[in-house]
Amino acid sequence: MIIHDETLHRTTNGTGQVADYTLAELWQFRLPNGECIPTLADFLQLVGTAPVQLDLEFKTDVERYPGIEETVLPLVKEAPLAKPVIFSFFN
Repeated sequence: MIIHDETLHRTTNGTGQVADYTLAELWQFRLPNGECIPTLADFLQLVGTAPVQLDLEFKTDVERYPGIEETVLPLVKEAPLAKPVIFSFFN
């Protein structure tokens, strides 16, 4: 999921830790504009070949996400992005 915080209350109508929910449960929450929280795959498709520089930040200092690199890298490699992606980790 693409979400700024490790908790839901500030950016969605949900509460609690993002890591405590399944993907299906997270799709039930809404952003202020009424849309659901996007997945990384959805986001990469939306960006498509637009000439933008992405900096994907991984906030792993509070909550650990084992295997996140192995999940994210294939998605980014398969996306038809115009520019390379910068990966930032907060740990």
